[in-house]
Amino acid sequence: MRVFQGLNTSAVVLVALLLGSGCASTRSESTEVRCVLEPAEPSEVLRDELVGIADTTIAFLSGKVLDSGTRKPIELVNVWLMDTVPSTIAGTTTDTSGYYHLDAPSGTYTLHVVGIGRTIQEYEVDLGVGHVREIDVALGKGASYVLYGVGRAF
Repeated sequence: MRVFQGLNTSAVVLVALLLGSGCASTRSESTEVRCVLEPAEPSEVLRDELVGIADTTIAFLSGKVLDSGTRKPIELVNVWLMDTVPSTIAGTTTDTSGYYHLDAPSGTYTLHVVGIGRTIQEYEVDLGVGHVREIDVALGKGASYVLYGVGRAF
């Protein structure tokens, strides 16, 4: 049972100390606080498909970012292409439906997909001249600390 209601000042200070130091557990005669690390869920590329070739000098990359557990779209995820220098070539943020779209010169890049509280996905991608490519990614939840408390302070 997670208990966060009715915290007194000393309990808030204890929680702040535990969070600031990473994770720790403490016990007294009247109070016990345990800090448990919940592991990260992995992220993965779900689909990488060349869906067409356009008559142009640049390449097009689009796709969808989903939650790895629920497969629901995730908005406000940062997606960018980085070359080997390294420098960012193109970047964007997913919309409310989890979609993103990037235009870039042909080349070999690392696709970075990063969301707050999520594990990071990096994926090597080759974009040819005029390629229209779709890459869908599922992001897992990042590792987190959960505090459980029992006692008078709570």
